[in-house]
Amino acid sequence: MPIRDKLAIGQPLAPERAVALLVSLMLERDGLAGVRRWAEALPDQDERFKLDVFRQVGAELAKEDPEAAVTWCDAHCEGPYGANVRALIALHWGARDGEAAMAWLATAPEGEERDKAVKSGYGAWLRRDPESAVAWVSRMGVDGVPPWFRPAVGRYVM
Repeated sequence: MPIRDKLAIGQPLAPERAVALLVSLMLERDGLAGVRRWAEALPDQDERFKLDVFRQVGAELAKEDPEAAVTWCDAHCEGPYGANVRALIALHWGARDGEAAMAWLATAPEGEERDKAVKSGYGAWLRRDPESAVAWVSRMGVDGVPPWFRPAVGRYVM
């Protein structure tokens, strides 16, 4: 996609959007291996920028290649630059294939990061395809909802 199609010409570019655009363009140009080398080599002095980059790499990968996003998460979600990476991957993957995203999250390490990711991924699925998202939970039955999915039950109920 040409860069002009990724920019809203004449609109200010928020820092997070600038990082997302940079990562997206680098993925197009350098592929996952190149972006991974670049992101991992970033100095730790600007922790906020590095965290933003790691998040955006996960998000951009989830849009195009969920398996690559899972590989990225396996390498970084539990590390110092992993905060909310799993939730961003779940958000974008859940919008594309909610059931696959939920299957992945079922295997994620227990904790607040997984809880946020479950809510994010299920919420995205629910917005994109409410019928299949609701049916998926309904098939489990009241007593069959697994503990890992409980943070998103409120979204299902609403």
